Amino acid sequence: MVEKRDWMDFGLIAFWIAAWASLVYFVPAAGL
Repeated sequence: MVEKRDWMDFGLIAFWIAAWASLVYFVPAAGL
């Protein structure tokens, strides 16, 4: 059984992974 809170936590983790991936890929591409 998966509770709603578990899905919210999973979504938050996925959001932070996407945010860090954006920094890793886009910051070097911007020449910084």
